[in-house]
Parts: sequence; structure tokens; C-alpha cells
Amino acid sequence: MGMGELLTLAEVQAILKVGRSKVYSLANEPGFPAVRIGHRIRVPRAALERWINEKMTQEA
Repeated sequence: MGMGELLTLAEVQAILKVGRSKVYSLANEPGFPAVRIGHRIRVPRAALERWINEKMTQEA
């Protein structure tokens, strides 16, 4: 089973249209789908999409 595309935090920042400090804050929140690979942080695109959908459902 493949993991799919891994996004950098800069790419996540552009998708979510948030600032740099906010995306780093999100990456450290429990439940946010960040994966640490050494000192780098990546976010699987599919997991980010699920996280966004969950947040939208909670807001509604």
C-alpha cells in the first residue's frame, strides 16, 4: 500500500492559505497528519484532505 504524495510544509501552507508559523503550529498539534522524517516534516496529501474534510464537518 503506497503512501501517496508527501507534501512539504510550504506546500501545506499554500493549500491552507495560512502563514508559516501557523502551519508549523498545526504540524505540532495532535491529530494533524504530519510525518517526521529525520528533521523534515512531511504531510501525506490524502491524509491532509481527510483532515480538512473532518474540520469542515466539525464546523458545520
